[in-house]
Amino acid sequence: MEARPIRCRRARRTDAGAIFALLTAAAPAPADRATRHHFRKLVADLGADCYVALRDGTVVGVVHVTYARHLLDGQRATVELVRASEDDVARALAALVRERAARRHCLLIDWRDAPEDGAAEAFASALGARRIGATVRVEIPAPRE
Repeated sequence: MEARPIRCRRARRTDAGAIFALLTAAAPAPADRATRHHFRKLVADLGADCYVALRDGTVVGVVHVTYARHLLDGQRATVELVRASEDDVARALAALVRERAARRHCLLIDWRDAPEDGAAEAFASALGARRIGATVRVEIPAPRE
């Protein structure tokens, strides 16, 4: 059986229901006005990335990453949330996070309180991450001049 392709793209306001369904693993309750407003602000935030993974037009994964400038470490990415229905979806999201972090000149990707399930392990492995206490960390080599 041929694997169906995974397409990743920036989350849109219209993805809110599918994302909340993925996060709760059930049909989402109707989002109240405050939740919808918060979600709209989150996907419009230029200091963060919120991406979805799609298979056959259905949201099967989501990743939310924030970025911060750090006085000593340069730019740093923090994985705030990852949910994926399958390991290959997690690997596709990890490749996207690594590429986006490198493009933003991040030297580190941190993931605090990473869950310990199959998809999370696939995500961390695809990132090339190592565990330091409760944090998963990836060091990105600085570009050569």
